[in-house]
Amino acid sequence: MEPDPALSDLAHSTLGTNAECFKMESQTTVVPAEGTRPEVPIYKPVSWIKVDGDIDYDKLNTLCVEAWSKLELPRILLELCANDAPKTRYVVGMRAVESAAAKLARPVRINQAALLEMGKKIAAHTGASKVAYDISVKPPATIEFE
Repeated sequence: MEPDPALSDLAHSTLGTNAECFKMESQTTVVPAEGTRPEVPIYKPVSWIKVDGDIDYDKLNTLCVEAWSKLELPRILLELCANDAPKTRYVVGMRAVESAAAKLARPVRINQAALLEMGKKIAAHTGASKVAYDISVKPPATIEFE
């Protein structure tokens, strides 16, 4: 992962706290605003964010919307934990969404303590070096991670 200063600046101004932001090597497909997939897939980078402090889902949602409109970053993974002694280079991303219509989805607001505990357990049992929660909204992100 490489640092992403533009997303870091946006995250700091939106969240009001320090955040480390990175672009991952992987890419994800994008769903246009009209909600239908194009014949030729559109690929954009996946972003990773490490936030100091409490999770504020409303501010994170605003960050996702602004990251797309200003930087064309459709998918943001929120770091839950980093394994102190990673056995692998694997990263685990979790996603839970709520949706009333197939064209729209937002991440489920999971209690921060429970979310962090899930991340620690996943890291401990899988040997993953990092665990994150996918905070992306659809559109532009897809529900499945492609």
